[in-house]
Amino acid sequence: VNFDMYRQIAEVIGIPVVYVAEAATFYTFFPKRPVGRFHIKVCDNLSCALRGARDMVRYLGEVHGIRPGEVTPDGLFSLVTEECLAACCGAPMLQLNDRYYEEMTPDQLDGLIASCRAEAHADSEAQTHA
Repeated sequence: VNFDMYRQIAEVIGIPVVYVAEAATFYTFFPKRPVGRFHIKVCDNLSCALRGARDMVRYLGEVHGIRPGEVTPDGLFSLVTEECLAACCGAPMLQLNDRYYEEMTPDQLDGLIASCRAEAHADSEAQTHA
């Protein structure tokens, strides 16, 4: 945890540093360490767990090399589990950056990962030719 950053934020907005630290450590949308370009959050609450979220996390690790709490060596993906992403009716679900994907299956995961890799490759090619 970068407390210097918390102090700087507190100074800029004029509040005690403890308020910044409380908010940053409570809310998971403030990453505490670097994340991949494609940050995956898998809901691990009861509804999602019962409908396969843990299998989805295991699948991401075994098939795609994306493990909870890590960033892939290429820097493209990171994975965390979340207590609740508020989409119980669409379990199992995950959030990829700012988008929700409900009723995920291994085939859908494969397609999503492939799309992300293709996007990263296209961006890399565009930068190479720019």
